[in-house]
Amino acid sequence: MTKSIIALILLLTVTGCGLDSKSKDTSSFDRYQIAISSDGKVYRLDKKSGETVIIENGVCKRIKEPEPMNLTINSLFMTEEGKIIQYTGKGAFKPSTPRQLTLDLDAIDAEITRRQGKDGETVPKRLPGETIPDYLKRTGQQ
Repeated sequence: MTKSIIALILLLTVTGCGLDSKSKDTSSFDRYQIAISSDGKVYRLDKKSGETVIIENGVCKRIKEPEPMNLTINSLFMTEEGKIIQYTGKGAFKPSTPRQLTLDLDAIDAEITRRQGKDGETVPKRLPGETIPDYLKRTGQQ
């Protein structure tokens, strides 16, 4: 298995995955870099253009770059480790202040009942998936 991977790397380095004859100004040894990930996938980086391809079953497949996204200040993101971070602007992030990110529907219903049921009237429960503005419209409180 290891010998076949090494042979594949050498073959791809020399051939350059379809390197055309127009690019004879740079040898494939200088232009391309081959890397093997920890899960055994083989990647080829074109140092000149920045293009990256994954090599699967002897076929080069271009890896598409993700679309850049505009970050909004104070927006929240989850890291790969599951931690919540907050974008503070100018490329900087900070750990998010602890707060409840998921809402407990029963707790929301109990709070609505506590706030609006003081006069002894019956407060209808929210329907599953119903947002608070929809609930307020349905119950005539808005």
